[in-house]
Amino acid sequence: MLKTPAGDTDVLSEVLEAAEFELMFANLAELRGPFGVAIPGDQEAALHVVLEGRVVVGLAETGEHLELRDQQLIVLPVDVPHSLSDRKGRRLLNPRQVPGLDQGPLGTSVRLGTSGPRTRLLTAAFRLKRGWTSRLLRVLPAVITTSRSVAPHLFDHAARLEAEIQGREPGRRYLLRRGFEALFVEALRTAIDLHTTGSLVGALGDRHLRAAVEALHRQPRREWTVTELGALAGLSRSAFAERFRAGLGVTPRQYLIRWRMERATTLLATTDLALGEIAQQVGYESEAAFSRTYRSVTGTPPATFRRTHRRRPEMNKDRLTAT
Repeated sequence: MLKTPAGDTDVLSEVLEAAEFELMFANLAELRGPFGVAIPGDQEAALHVVLEGRVVVGLAETGEHLELRDQQLIVLPVDVPHSLSDRKGRRLLNPRQVPGLDQGPLGTSVRLGTSGPRTRLLTAAFRLKRGWTSRLLRVLPAVITTSRSVAPHLFDHAARLEAEIQGREPGRRYLLRRGFEALFVEALRTAIDLHTTGSLVGALGDRHLRAAVEALHRQPRREWTVTELGALAGLSRSAFAERFRAGLGVTPRQYLIRWRMERATTLLATTDLALGEIAQQVGYESEAAFSRTYRSVTGTPPATFRRTHRRRPEMNKDRLTAT
């Protein structure tokens, strides 16, 4: 496994924190055929773990159908409508027609169908509250699938979550929330190890691109050149530029600018720093240049964003209700 040295830049953590990644809901579903449910996506990443049985996952955008069996897992990225069914072509229910499946309390046990072989499924949805983060930086690959034979620790983790859902021990809700979030990140790590391409996760599995991306995160104020980044990556200027764009879908300069705007967004929402100070912190000599860039990337002037998104202390940040 590729590791981040102690004290070194942890790009994946920085991006997930900037995106305000959080669990929206999670449950344990017991499904018996015939069954079919449409999952709309709605700016949420989805995670499904087959504990027993089988499920067909249909991807609406591509028309592809993936069959998952015992001890297999799938992660789908932001804004990917999909379906869960016992076979291709099954009539699909809206999640609101299945009590507890859509936005139900954390850790709900859901049952659907009365006949046919049993499928037990852990299912969860995660929101990147600043959804444009994931789109601009392409955090996730299109699909992540894996099995116990490849990543047994993921399924040991899933078994603990199943037991927690079925129990009623103190701290259950907190552990479930953190546990599902940890399972999601562990699945991303698996994708990094497998060198999945076409995303930031894939780039972190490429030792050449990872060196460059970490440098951009470590020193975002620096005016990096493609030649300098290529040298860090151990590639020629042209080979690096081509590899970076293929891996992340943007040029190194575009990535740097967008990451600067991510950092600026956090500072706007969480600090009292003046716009000129924020501009300096993210690599701009003038407030005007920073404001122009921020508006170009996000569609909103920084002062407007601050007025409408400034965070205030919340008495209770946990919006997930107890069961």
